[in-house]
Amino acid sequence: MERNGRKTYAKKLKHKIDNKYQITNKNALNLDNRGLLGTIAGNIARQLRDNLDNKVDKRIYKENNKAKCLKITFWNVAGIRNLEEEWEKLLEYDVINLTETWADEKDRELIENKLINYNILLVEARREGKRGRLKGGMVTAFSKSLNVKSTIIEKLNEELIKLDLNTDKGKLMILSVYMRDRRSENYEKVGKILEDIKEGYIIMGGDFNARTANKGGRESEMMTEEYRLSKDKVVNKEGEVLLNWVSDNGMYILNGNVRGDEQGELTYIGTKGRSVIDYVITNRKTEEDLIERMQVVDNNESDHQRLDLQLNILTKKVHEKGSKYKTIIYEGWSEEDILNYNNKLKELGRPENWNGLREKLKAAVCIKKIRINTSIQKKKWWDQECHAAKLELKKTRKKYIETGELKTDYCECKKKYKKIIEDKKRLTLEKDWSEARKDKTGKKFWELINKQRTKKEEISKKIHMVEWTEHFAKQMGGKVVEETRQLGKEEKIEKNEDQEITQEEVEQVIKKLKKKKAAGEDKITNEAWIYGGKELQENLQGILNKIWNGDEDLPEEWKMGIIKPIFKKGDRHKPENYRGITLMNTGYKIYAEILRKRLEKEK
Repeated sequence: MERNGRKTYAKKLKHKIDNKYQITNKNALNLDNRGLLGTIAGNIARQLRDNLDNKVDKRIYKENNKAKCLKITFWNVAGIRNLEEEWEKLLEYDVINLTETWADEKDRELIENKLINYNILLVEARREGKRGRLKGGMVTAFSKSLNVKSTIIEKLNEELIKLDLNTDKGKLMILSVYMRDRRSENYEKVGKILEDIKEGYIIMGGDFNARTANKGGRESEMMTEEYRLSKDKVVNKEGEVLLNWVSDNGMYILNGNVRGDEQGELTYIGTKGRSVIDYVITNRKTEEDLIERMQVVDNNESDHQRLDLQLNILTKKVHEKGSKYKTIIYEGWSEEDILNYNNKLKELGRPENWNGLREKLKAAVCIKKIRINTSIQKKKWWDQECHAAKLELKKTRKKYIETGELKTDYCECKKKYKKIIEDKKRLTLEKDWSEARKDKTGKKFWELINKQRTKKEEISKKIHMVEWTEHFAKQMGGKVVEETRQLGKEEKIEKNEDQEITQEEVEQVIKKLKKKKAAGEDKITNEAWIYGGKELQENLQGILNKIWNGDEDLPEEWKMGIIKPIFKKGDRHKPENYRGITLMNTGYKIYAEILRKRLEKEK
């Protein structure tokens, strides 16, 4: 009686939307007789509901989505260095989960520069042997502007990262997965975690390397078994393990069972074939309360498709254009700036002591601001040929996805695209080096060198000031002792007019100052002295002689230096892996250099 009721219900629904969804009797006959007719009824009902809702949803969704949707992405990138403009697309997400990055600690700087407004956890890829290539590797990043009460990010092992967010809807656990060598360990570890939060919000996504056909979906009230749509019809050994684990832990697969991916799109399209091996897995509570949409996004950079998820969780709007820019404040030293600087120096007169001279220099320097676009810029080597090759690859890939045919054409097209990109990069670099060799000034040569250098590592914020003090105190020989004493009569330095600092001495030292060097505590750069002219040199000479003759005390700020930690190698969070450089005030450096030269002459 119950089965007949389900059949009648299915027929009524089928009759209503037969023309729209082309559900024929022939289709129905292809299904087995184990209650799956009820499954089709459920799917038809969902499609009908989505179709009716979408007319309103599509209009409202764009507005609501900007303000409230928490955006998450899971993606097997097959090497972060393969990404080009895809980096900019990733900035649209609040939580980014990347697997198979082939990245180690050396790539941290690249990742941090691309994801500048994110907190990042890097799980290093492993190298097989000393010369083997890197394999695996994971990155999970979440926006620094995320509107949550608290966040905890944790590496469980080389194939699992856990991110806990305390949101306005409650606690949400996001697990990034890359099933490779530790499958049994991973399932056991996650299973234990789920036991503690059975009623919580859980999202588990990534590359499971398992094929599950159309199984593992959410069980509806009308169904006797789980069912979902999928364009992959194969269940392999790894898939059976995943299906058993999902069933035992009260979870289910969202792919092919959610708005945005109603058909169960393919997630892997490569030379080895087409399949669904990347999933988002959740529980009933999470889907009903939070999940608005999931989408499988096609791309040319990886054989794996990106899985995008949108949750109904309030979050700050962090994807504004303004977030792509940062303001840099710097000193201007163009010809016009130097002229204005010297005119300003004349207007400000001639101060009689160091404090006055310092303030005069600060007031005269031209301070400028510039907004830098931190988004991914178009590559110099990218041209129309690259664009055309990418479009052709996209077109061939689409046909391969839809029909399963033209695999050879797709593989050849992908090889051709990669070769064009590699050739363009190589030719552009050769051209740049050729121009650098012809440049007699050496400016272009150093520009090229600096572009290819990795930038200096940022100082770890986890090291406290006490640790820095202890570390540099040890480097300087233990304790730092301040010692002052009066010179005895026999120790006093004899002074006469011939010993006074000359203008020639000041000029010689200033001539040897290097440009573009960091300033000391007073923020006066070498350029302020270099471009100041003879009048400024005479002013400085007079003040230095007052200090030399004892008419004015050595400025207190000259007795201090700023120690700047420079990362060497190893763990960034340990102070012993840093060396220090001391930044002194430029006025003191000029004075000290004059004295050093005098001492050399006396030897």
